[in-house]
Amino acid sequence: MKKLFVTLAMATIALTSQAQLLYKISGNELEKPSYVVGTHRLAPAAMAQLINGISDALNGTDQMYGELNVDMATADASQTVKEASTLAGGKTIQQLLSADELKRFNGFLMKTQGQDLRNRMLAAKIEKKTPAALAREMKIWLYLSNHRGTYDPMSQIDAYFVQLAKKNNMPMFGMETVEEYANGVYKSASETRQKELMMCLVDHQQFYQKQMDNVLNGYMLQNMNTIEQALNEKIGGNCDATAEEVNVCQERVAKWAQKMPDIMKKAPTLFVISIEKLPGEKGILQLLRDAGYTVTGM
Repeated sequence: MKKLFVTLAMATIALTSQAQLLYKISGNELEKPSYVVGTHRLAPAAMAQLINGISDALNGTDQMYGELNVDMATADASQTVKEASTLAGGKTIQQLLSADELKRFNGFLMKTQGQDLRNRMLAAKIEKKTPAALAREMKIWLYLSNHRGTYDPMSQIDAYFVQLAKKNNMPMFGMETVEEYANGVYKSASETRQKELMMCLVDHQQFYQKQMDNVLNGYMLQNMNTIEQALNEKIGGNCDATAEEVNVCQERVAKWAQKMPDIMKKAPTLFVISIEKLPGEKGILQLLRDAGYTVTGM
């Protein structure tokens, strides 16, 4: 945790003209401004209090929108996500991987978990998950294996905003339904392509670790330029997103941007969205500007 505190301290003194995670949305006939704040799933809850202008955003809005209504913890919603992240037909990851791929995957598990699929407890937890679902967890495992003691799953920035909304009786909604979320996160690629991307993570750990470090460091320093540059780094070959995959992600973000005008007209809103969805020509910020809004970093 000492390293985390040092990083937080650096974030308070290293802010620049590009230091912004929070943006005000105004103009285009809005009576009151709304705001969009970028989050990062590895960022601690304490980081929220360091975001420039966050108090003004919270005090000036009447509702909160996340990518998904995280207060939707119902049996039906959980089952939808579980089904989307589970291999079809009772298959296991062992059956999906070749002998050589399984050997490399087990090597990743030994490095990050201290055990592999020969451990029945670990196998029972993960062997039926889709490669897409596994890859999401594997990135956290990889990060933790190189940054011991810097991640507390019970005190993350996303949860901070949820808890704050509940505390202030602030209504919470989602940009997507549970079905849309499950399809976008777990079903946007074929099983074969999911496996290919998961194995890229296994085989190029140094690249992904460096990219995660660069994005998180940029986030902690509230530097959108650094974040965007890190997100645009490429490995080359099949490990990079195809044009079709990029288009699928952009269409998903575009749908959110199309919903935002009506949401903001009804009430000033704080949108809490993953930081990688904000920058770029097809990111939330530019799409709002293209729609005629003034988007200003706080």
